[in-house]
Amino acid sequence: MFSGTGTWRKVGIVALAVVAGACFFGVGLILTGIIAEPETLIINVVRWILRK
Repeated sequence: MFSGTGTWRKVGIVALAVVAGACFFGVGLILTGIIAEPETLIINVVRWILRK
């Protein structure tokens, strides 16, 4: 499917960009007050990830 290290590097960069974008989006929601209790959200997300 993927051949060479350059392709894996591109996949890694895209994944990093997606994660960074999600983090910035989440911080933006917290700062604008859309998410009132960020601690609760973070705890729920960590629990969801650890269950997988």
